[in-house]
Formats: sequence, structure tokens, C-alpha cells
Amino acid sequence: MSTGSTFSVLTAALKRRYDDQAIGECTWSKSPLAAAIKKKKWSGANPAFPIRVGNSPARSQDFAKAQAKAQNSTYGYTKVFQMVLDWYRDYGVATIDGLLLNAASDKLGTFYDQFVLQVDGVMDATMHSFSTKIYRAGFGAIATINASANLATTTLLLTNIEDAVLFERGMDLIFASTESASVLRTTTVLTVTGVNTITGALTLSATPNSLAAGIAVGDFIFVDGDRQNSATPSRLCQAGLAAWLPTTVPGGGENFFGNDRSVDTRLIGAIIDANASGFSEEEALINAVVEAARFGGKPRMGFVNPTGYKNLQLQGMGRYRPAKLENESGLGFEGITINTNYGNVDVFPDRYCPQDRGYVLDIDSWCTYIVGTASLPTFLTADGNKILRQAADDGVEARIGYYAATGCNAPIHNAVIKF
Repeated sequence: MSTGSTFSVLTAALKRRYDDQAIGECTWSKSPLAAAIKKKKWSGANPAFPIRVGNSPARSQDFAKAQAKAQNSTYGYTKVFQMVLDWYRDYGVATIDGLLLNAASDKLGTFYDQFVLQVDGVMDATMHSFSTKIYRAGFGAIATINASANLATTTLLLTNIEDAVLFERGMDLIFASTESASVLRTTTVLTVTGVNTITGALTLSATPNSLAAGIAVGDFIFVDGDRQNSATPSRLCQAGLAAWLPTTVPGGGENFFGNDRSVDTRLIGAIIDANASGFSEEEALINAVVEAARFGGKPRMGFVNPTGYKNLQLQGMGRYRPAKLENESGLGFEGITINTNYGNVDVFPDRYCPQDRGYVLDIDSWCTYIVGTASLPTFLTADGNKILRQAADDGVEARIGYYAATGCNAPIHNAVIKF
């Protein structure tokens, strides 16, 4: 029996009358970046695309020299890097037992009607996951432990308060000392039993030090299943902005979808260090636009954490015009338009954007390829059924998810900001 959806757990929702106007929805709106990024249906082999950086060096006012360079097998041609993306999976499952399903099917205004709310909840959870991962490096980290956290208590402080919105009660967490260069502290999970979005604290099912696994302040936090237990883990999650637009130049010998980006930094985006330069949010965004445009980019959208957006509004005051973005479902996002030497840029607050990052994007250079559909997330219906009878249980389940890969065909047309 799926205990998370049994009659005894959910019976409080039965045989109650609710006013439709009084039924609230406690969920997160979709991310503006997740809404803005182009989505394309894909079939066949993994998505691949070329990235041409620069021009051929076989040029000179001296024909013989130009010809000689053109015959150089190493450097005598326009260099094209081939990006072959990996597929990534993400799943959500909604279950409900037979007694609850039948008891909720009389159309009397009950809170559960054919477990629609269960499906809505797992749909939102899967989109919540995509909205988070589209900003991150693909190794599953969603937060770190605060340096002042007391690991002898069940209250775990996060480094950034804003990251609390990425957690849900019931989530199983695992930990590692680094994002992508160490094994897990332990495969034993700690479950989130409470979330305090005001203080940035999680309540856990046990104290971190009770695992005797060396969990320490500064450790990276992952949802169980999103990170390999390896010293050199592979990406299990979407390679998002943090992967494509790193804040430092990758080291030599890197293998990023088959390419070593250290040999040509036009394979990453422009890097603006607002802290080192003393830039305000407004100054950092304008400088990011300038650097991305310097290499032919046409950045028209910017994304920052809500805290950074608040600071931007206070700095700009009356100079900004309102902007609006709508996704394919008509869901709108409010932002502001700032004027730069390279045109107007619409900037949006995104709760999924890390607090210490900002991005200026040539959004046309980005695409999320989705296997079999252009929708994300979607029902997984290989057998044609959205709802499945559970083989060993008196209940049904719906399987939600996606198989996708996100890529950028011109990273240098974009910029990352370090706040």
C-alpha cells in the first residue's frame, strides 16, 4: 500500500464542502526562464549542433602565406565545435488508493475529485524541479549548509535563505563536501519534516551528526537520487546555466559534451564579477549586456534572484518601464525594462535563480529538446494510459516526467554575473 496516499492519511479531505472561491493553491508559479526558453520536440539520436567560434586564420595579403596556412591540418580552417547533448530524466508519481478514489467520485464538491489535486501537485513538483535545474550545473545540488549551522540539532540552516523555496516537506536529502568532486557523505537520507522560508531553516527527521558520516557546514545538499555517489560523478540532471556559463574558465582537459572549453573561452559566456568590480545590480547588468554584445550577441532578457531584483528596482526608481513575459499557457511574469547602448533588456525576478548569480541571455541561442513532445512536463504514456492500475495494490497511479536536454549554440552571446 502506498502509505503517502492511503485513506487514513487523506480521509480528512473527504465529505467536506468547500467554496470554490475559498480553495487556495499553495504552490510556486513557474519560472520565467523556464517559460521563456524555447522547447522543441525531438526524436532519434541525441541532439547535436555545431558552434563556430571566430573565422578561418588562413588569410593574408600574401596569397602564398594564406594558402600555406589553409593547408595546415591543425589550424588552417574555421574551427567548429560539435556539441552532442546527453539526455536527462526527471520523474514524478501520483498515487491514490481505491477506497479514497471511490469515496471522492460522487461530485459533491469534495476536495479530491478523481485525485486531480494529486496529479496537479506532482506536475508542479516536476516543473519545480526543471525550473530549479535549468539554473544549475547538473549535479543536483540545490543549496549548501550555513557556516553557523548546529549539526547536533534537527534544525538545519541554509547558506542562502532564498534557497528554502526549493525544499518540500517529505523530501529525502543527501550530502557531499563538494558539488562534483567527492563521494556522498552517506547514502542514508535525512527527511525534511518542516520548511521555514523566513529564516532559511529546514527541520530534519534526525540530527546530521547522528549519521556519523562527517556531514559538515558548507556541505552541498542534494535530493536523493539526483547525485551519483562518486568522486567524479556524471550529471544526472539538466546541464543548466551554471554548466554552460561558468563563473571561471574551465581547466584544461575538460570534457563538456565532447569539448574542451579551456582552449577557447568563446565556448563559455562573458563573466562579470560585480563584487570585485564594486558594481551595483544595474551596473552589472549593463556591463553584462555590453560584453555579450561585443561578440555579436543580442541579449534581450535578464534574470536575477528576487533580492537582486528588489535592489535593481531601488536603484532605478523611475527610470524603468514595466515588462511582461507570457509562457505558452498564458502565465504572465512581470519585470522591468532597462535601456542599454545595445537596446532594451527585459529583466525578471526568478526565485529559482541563485542569490549570488544573475544572467543576461540571448534567449534565441537556447533550446530545450524534449523526447517525443514539446510539452514539459507531460504524462508518461508509452502504453497509451495516463492512469495505471497498480499491480500489487488497490489503487492507481499517474506517471509524470520528461526526457530532455538543454543546449546553447552561442554561449559567448550570453553573460553570467557574480554578485
